[in-house]
Amino acid sequence: PACIPVADQSLPTLTDLRRGEHVVEAYLALQNQTRLDCNLAEHDSVTFHVDPPKNATTILLSELPDKSHVDGLVVKVHVFQVAVVEDLRTWVRLVDENNVTRDKQPCRAYVTSMRRACGDLRAPTPGIYTVEAEGASPIQVHVRGSRGDGLALLTAADAKYFDRLSNFIGSVHFWEPFLHIDIYDLGLAPGQLTHVKEWDRTSLFETSYTDIPLVGWKFAVVLDALTRHERVLWMDAN
Repeated sequence: PACIPVADQSLPTLTDLRRGEHVVEAYLALQNQTRLDCNLAEHDSVTFHVDPPKNATTILLSELPDKSHVDGLVVKVHVFQVAVVEDLRTWVRLVDENNVTRDKQPCRAYVTSMRRACGDLRAPTPGIYTVEAEGASPIQVHVRGSRGDGLALLTAADAKYFDRLSNFIGSVHFWEPFLHIDIYDLGLAPGQLTHVKEWDRTSLFETSYTDIPLVGWKFAVVLDALTRHERVLWMDAN
């Protein structure tokens, strides 16, 4: 679902799973069943194992839409204890794709809520990592590194380009979750404008530059954006 900013999402809950390996596939489609494919194996499907319980800790971490658990090279983790166990010590580890532990942090217990706040895990470089803890299902995170400070993306669309605009914004949210995007309205429909205003890390602007011949209006948009941002990058919505 992070592939495209859709506001109303109802995700199913898997129940009555047997022990062993399972695969879940998910994708988004238009009403005509045209698939919006992110071309990312890590996004389209996930393989997981159901094992006998080892102890009573569960990591409460997921790929949040706003990526608030990943900040630059830092991964934030919470552990929740669902039952009383003898060993109250919990450690979380950040493991790279070569199965090498790159960071390890303890978790501090809150007795009243049975929840533990863990030290932030820091990755040495951007990449794909796994968060692990004894007795808990591992979780994969994409550490992106750069926060894009000082840079804003610019794009524009009319009603006919709305689907492409949606896919573009979703792609930026996934690959560069810290970048802000200025969207210029070239004739979006009222319902489309309502959706745009719900998207994270975007700003919507009206424009009267479309009377400039050919694509000259794009340069006017860039000049306008430079009155608000230090650095900008124009990208077509398609």
